[in-house]
Amino acid sequence: PEGAQGRDGVRQRLLRSKQAFPNGRFEIQEMIEEGDRVTVHYSFTGSPAWPLADITQTNQLITGQGIEICRLREGQIVEAWSHGDYPGMPQAIGATKAHSSTNE
Repeated sequence: PEGAQGRDGVRQRLLRSKQAFPNGRFEIQEMIEEGDRVTVHYSFTGSPAWPLADITQTNQLITGQGIEICRLREGQIVEAWSHGDYPGMPQAIGATKAHSSTNE
């Protein structure tokens, strides 16, 4: 939503991702093409680079998965939609503390 769009925007987002997760690895689980659309289901593993703002280092491995849907025109991506699910991300980067509750 912010910053450069198009190829430059994609390059900037990929660079930020690589800086944040230098050992990050995406693996394609499934790819489906139909008409002018390509859908990719992927998995991700990686550890965040430190320092990360003022957050304490945790060294936790982050895993997740996502789906990317792209619309193509003349071999180029002209639109893309994505959704990722990284359930342990906030705790792994120290953004939130795990809460425990006790019942008395």
